[in-house]
Amino acid sequence: MTGNASVPAVKLACAARLWSKRSAQKDSRQGINCKEESITYAKLLRAAVGGAVAIVIANIVSNILFFQLGRPLLFESEMQSAKVIAVLFEMEPLPLMFTNGPLYMGIAAVIGVVHGLVFYWIEPALPRGIVGRGLAFAAILWALMALYFEFHTPFNMFGEPVALVAVELVFWIVVVAAQGLVLSIIYGRGRHELASPVE
Repeated sequence: MTGNASVPAVKLACAARLWSKRSAQKDSRQGINCKEESITYAKLLRAAVGGAVAIVIANIVSNILFFQLGRPLLFESEMQSAKVIAVLFEMEPLPLMFTNGPLYMGIAAVIGVVHGLVFYWIEPALPRGIVGRGLAFAAILWALMALYFEFHTPFNMFGEPVALVAVELVFWIVVVAAQGLVLSIIYGRGRHELASPVE
């Protein structure tokens, strides 16, 4: 066989080398860099698992902030919209997170896997270092997810006062920071740090 190997052939050849514990070798005849392939698969797995774990932990942080520490202000204050109280605590069916916590967390974990894969995709463009990279991803989550959610749902649909929306946006900073940092820690070293020239 001459020339560059096809993608399926590369993956098959690399799988064989990984099985035989020779993942760092390159087949000079086929142009197969198995070390890079193994790094890719390992990082994809870490990103997916890390995303699931991170969003579950973020949900726990969210519960503590919104429904425990913030409960007197957010849900027991006369400032709060009656719609918010009704939807969360009175109208049937109640939110899934209250009626079936394990199912809610399971679905959240699947969404976390998606977040992890997005993290993997953009990781080379994020700052280097576990903390900086995690906080940068958290900023992306806050800007693209939390900010619009607070505008569209609590403010737009339920009439929540702007002051309480602002408090919740601050809480969201802590929540997404926890998610980004946990994901970044589980992901470990960046691909640029693991990649090395093949002789």
